Amino acid sequence: VWDAAPSDEAVVEQQNGVEQQISDIETIESSIEQLASGAEHLPHSDEYAEGDKDEFTPPWAMIALFPLFFLAFPFWEYLKARFLISNTRYGTSPFDFTASAGNFYFLYLKAIIIFIVAIALVGFVSTQLDIFTPSEEGTIEALSPSLIAMQVSFFIFYLWAFAYIQTKRSNLIFSQTELNGMPLQSTLSVTYMLYLYVTNTLGIVCSLGLLIPWSMIRTARYRASQLCLLSNTSLD
Repeated sequence: VWDAAPSDEAVVEQQNGVEQQISDIETIESSIEQLASGAEHLPHSDEYAEGDKDEFTPPWAMIALFPLFFLAFPFWEYLKARFLISNTRYGTSPFDFTASAGNFYFLYLKAIIIFIVAIALVGFVSTQLDIFTPSEEGTIEALSPSLIAMQVSFFIFYLWAFAYIQTKRSNLIFSQTELNGMPLQSTLSVTYMLYLYVTNTLGIVCSLGLLIPWSMIRTARYRASQLCLLSNTSLD
């Protein structure tokens, strides 16, 4: 069989292709050398960490807002209650709100102190029971009875604090409201309100929300049953 010899044009094309491949390889090698030389001048991780420490500035403005919020919230509650009561009438007789902002501050301060003492007590008991002491494997059992009891206690104290604030605030607002010189009196119980909140929550969860009207009605019924108007004269 006779093989035809390649033409001059084919030889030239092959030479050009080889030269192009060599040129591409040289370009890649030069790029790698540049990257390697540039990496030597990059700062190490320790230098980055030191730079981050030097450049990090705490968000002081945001941190300062938290105490301002806690200081302003009782005053906001006072203004809201005064606005609602002062703009409410029984027929043509307006209601008067006699409470001061200091009453609301005392209420929230007392609730915060009680909650902090309760949490500190739970923490002290936890340390005495060695709840956070690692086991032999070096881990803390998430489902240990002591840890579960601590979490349940924390949740109960939180619910109690919530019921305490809601109950005492309602008693404060209504007991400092007058109608033509006749004061109202609210005698809500923190314990019974806590019982209502817990049972209402369980009923709503178990019924997938169907018992929301029932929970609202029983709470409103209890609130109304503990509210009265003190008067020495006839209301006719």
